[in-house]
Amino acid sequence: MIKPEKVGKRVREELTEFQEEFRKYLANFITGALAFVAALLWRDAISSFLLRYKEYIENSLPFKELWVTQFFVALIVSFIAVFGIVLMSRLMKTEK
Repeated sequence: MIKPEKVGKRVREELTEFQEEFRKYLANFITGALAFVAALLWRDAISSFLLRYKEYIENSLPFKELWVTQFFVALIVSFIAVFGIVLMSRLMKTEK
């Protein structure tokens, strides 16, 4: 068995670097998973809204089919999401 005192400085540095990388990727994974769950919840909320007000939407908009309405809502949500992503990337940008 190797004694801890005999472990070289380079091995300790590698282990420390590995731990830091592992934590970073784990944090990214968890963030991505939470974002995915949030996206699914928003999808369900928007779908419920469209189904609940289906008649009103069909009678008030120039297009009568629900799939057209869903496509229109998807475009609006996409624009809002892109705007939010650009805004967040500018706010989180660090000076080098």
